[in-house]
Amino acid sequence: MTQVVERATPVSAHVARYVADYHAAKTPSQPQWLTALRENALASFERLGFPTTKLEQWRFTSVAPITEKTFPLATDGLGAVNAGLTDSLSGGAAVAVCVNGRFAPSLSSLSGLPKGVQVLSLEQALISSPALVEPYLAKLAASDANAFTSTSNASANRSRMPAVTGLWLRSR
Repeated sequence: MTQVVERATPVSAHVARYVADYHAAKTPSQPQWLTALRENALASFERLGFPTTKLEQWRFTSVAPITEKTFPLATDGLGAVNAGLTDSLSGGAAVAVCVNGRFAPSLSSLSGLPKGVQVLSLEQALISSPALVEPYLAKLAASDANAFTSTSNASANRSRMPAVTGLWLRSR
């Protein structure tokens, strides 16, 4: 389902680049509710555009350097990570590590988890238990009021913005 938003002015080249990237990386095998969530978030992003200093909340902060830079979809980044960096973190406790916003099981130490608790990547949770994710994904921050939230929600589990995390806890 594609939602068309009428604009008084054309979409900026920076916004158009994100929209094109979204369509190029579209995932056909996802739940219908997730497709609708992403499409609605993308429509909000197209409508809002990136904030400018003309907006009261952003009058002291220019995001122009962010809008002018291309942020490719994140890879898992594991090839560049030294596994020894996480060795001292656990101290016997469970540690779930995310690299580039994606859960990294090979760097995590999950043996200390309480019985019945499972750690999954967002992608794994969407495949194995989409009904578990649906009530919570993109519900805490509204996409219709913030361009950064919109692009984050449109890219859920395809990490583009640093604020996206790919970790999901589930009780068995």
